[in-house]
Amino acid sequence: MVVNFRHRPYSTASDILIKPDRIVVKLWGRIEDIELPYKVGEDRTANAVKSKATIRDLEDNLIDTVEFSEKHFQKLIQMQKNAEPVELLCEIAPYKFEPNKWRNRLYVLAAASGASPLSRTQPSDADLKKVEAYLLRASTGFQLLGEIREAVCEKTATVLSSDSYREAVDLIILQSLSGGFVGKSNGKIHSCIIGAPGIGKGQLVEIIKLLNPIFEESQAERINDVGLTGRQKDFGGLWGVVPGKLPKANLGIFVIQDFDKCNDKSTVFNIFNYVMEEGKIIVTGAADVTNAAAASIHIDMNRKSHLYANRIHKGAPDDIDLPSNIISRFDYINELVGNIKDQNKRGRNIIKARSRSKGEGQSKIAKYCKENEIDIDRFLKILTAYIRTEYEHINLTPVSNLIRKKYSRLLKENADIPNLSNDSGRLFTSIQKFVVAATRVQLRKRANQRAVRMAVRMAGRKLDFLRQSQATPTIIKAPGKGKRAFAKWLFDKYGSDTFSPKKTIKRYREEGDPCGYASNSTLLNWIRYAADKVKHNQWKIKEEIMRQH
Repeated sequence: MVVNFRHRPYSTASDILIKPDRIVVKLWGRIEDIELPYKVGEDRTANAVKSKATIRDLEDNLIDTVEFSEKHFQKLIQMQKNAEPVELLCEIAPYKFEPNKWRNRLYVLAAASGASPLSRTQPSDADLKKVEAYLLRASTGFQLLGEIREAVCEKTATVLSSDSYREAVDLIILQSLSGGFVGKSNGKIHSCIIGAPGIGKGQLVEIIKLLNPIFEESQAERINDVGLTGRQKDFGGLWGVVPGKLPKANLGIFVIQDFDKCNDKSTVFNIFNYVMEEGKIIVTGAADVTNAAAASIHIDMNRKSHLYANRIHKGAPDDIDLPSNIISRFDYINELVGNIKDQNKRGRNIIKARSRSKGEGQSKIAKYCKENEIDIDRFLKILTAYIRTEYEHINLTPVSNLIRKKYSRLLKENADIPNLSNDSGRLFTSIQKFVVAATRVQLRKRANQRAVRMAVRMAGRKLDFLRQSQATPTIIKAPGKGKRAFAKWLFDKYGSDTFSPKKTIKRYREEGDPCGYASNSTLLNWIRYAADKVKHNQWKIKEEIMRQH
């Protein structure tokens, strides 16, 4: 039988389980379990050594293989050890497990790594031809960037409320096209978005999900080292690793929203250091393996001063709680500002316009997808994966002198930023990452001046943030000290609503003791001064206190 991955359509485990006859299928998945090789038959020859495995596909279905050779075992166990997904070309093998009852398993014909973004999208030949045909229409320059921006903003009802926000959307598009290695560094672009609640940080994450075939996310409050790196597992006497979020995000993107809520930042920072620089994860112990984790890191967060009233605005390390060594590793940092009410109004107008068009997109990409009967979400993921595959190797030589010239100018213009010279190497690497991505979005393999100009603008955004963070802190007038000031603070927080003393004390501590430090027992006395208990664990501010304020 001729084994050919390229022209085989993908199947899911649920498809395979209902196939009525022997047929060859291609499956993408992760190895859930694998048995050590064992000898079968009486001859005990090397050819009789067999193994089995269980595969979990994208739809979270499980399916077993039949026995396969030691050659396939060696290939699969290496991919499992490397935390790589697999592509299997298999023949469906029905077997009788009860009288008149049959089940299907997989007879492995060939195995290959399924780690690439294009493999993850599981495209058919027809899908690829539709993407190729669309790209043939793209002209020079950043036309494709604009078309993708238009499509994703329409799909997610995102409003480009400011130049800064428009740039952040462009950053997300370039980030999805970044990858490879720049020198010895992970070539994926790392981003940090800061802004008040409701400013649009969540919309950017929706765009990330839309564009990236490989996407992993963790909740800030529940994050831990095992969840990020992976856990060790005994595969019948052979130790391996069940990959965590970061190895699973290899060649894709890993996202944490509301990073300011993370309870174990020091652990996360230690892991991020290696991923952002080297693109790897080390899991020590019985398994003792190093897994690829060349993923983009994207976090968004609020300043403490965005969340808590009466707080002093401090420099970046205090107010956003990111150490300088982590800040230096992000390629892009943008603090979003804008009129939230105006943004919401324009967002509602987009939704109304969409309803008038009966849900049909008006962007160029949306119309093309409708004409060619392909889902736009799927099309966008295949589009970015295809570009990264076809334009994998970018030649920076034509613009190497220009990059150095622009880089030197950036250093000179920002010489007043403390300790910038210590991180100048990372700034140069960031510029190169952006040049690569900006070249790909132009559908080129040789970098040009347009790509360099965009790269310098993107990398320079972080320098703008660092300079603003060094500005003289703005002091917000404190409400005063003592129980009367505390009563005013309590009224500002709750008004006529009921509240829990325990949660109120916790909130007071989180805001930095705005009316002065007091022990928990003193704070309870202040609460008794300003409020009455109405039922268990529920208090309400006294009428006379409310009249005063």
